[in-house]
Amino acid sequence: MKADSRSKRKTLVMQICWFIALWVFGVAATMIAVYPLKLLIKLASQGG
Repeated sequence: MKADSRSKRKTLVMQICWFIALWVFGVAATMIAVYPLKLLIKLASQGG
């Protein structure tokens, strides 16, 4: 019984770790995608 609950907790921790990793990756990807876009808008507004 104890071993089962421990493995369940381990699985939960793994899922949380994956969720955090994917979230961080998503945020990083979004920032990388948005940064040049902002730069482009800034240059365009300055040029105009």
